[in-house]
Order: sequence, then structure tokens, then C-alpha cells
Amino acid sequence: MMAYIEQPPTPSDEWRMPRSRAEIVTELDLCGVPLDADPTQARTLLELSGTWVSRVRVADALRYRRARLVSTVTSPDSLDR
Repeated sequence: MMAYIEQPPTPSDEWRMPRSRAEIVTELDLCGVPLDADPTQARTLLELSGTWVSRVRVADALRYRRARLVSTVTSPDSLDR
């Protein structure tokens, strides 16, 4: 059985395609994607703003974004504020 590989849309010059996880997280923030969004919801919001990212990379960025928030909230330094 062949694995399905997502292909970017064509023509690709009409889409923003962030390259790094940091760029994807920035796009998620700019598009107002909620922290509890699933990859399908997040990807839909990104596509509505003209950004294309594969589902796997969106899922990775969402996990990273949630982990970053949790580590910020639970760090001892955040309790001093």
C-alpha cells in the first residue's frame, strides 16, 4: 500500500508556505487559531488566510505551541510575576 504524501497546491506562488516550525507557530498566532484546535481546524483557518502547511507539520506546530504554553505557565519564574 502506498503512503499518501500531501502535495502543495498549484500554482504555489499564490500561497504563503512557512518553512520552519517557528514560522508556522507565528502564522497560527496571526490567524487566531485557538490553542485547543485540532490540526484540521487549524489548517482550515490557515488556508483561509492564504497559508498552506501540510497536516503533519500543523500537528507538530500545535503540539509545540501547547507545550511551550504549559512550560511557560508552570515555570517557577512565571509565579513571581
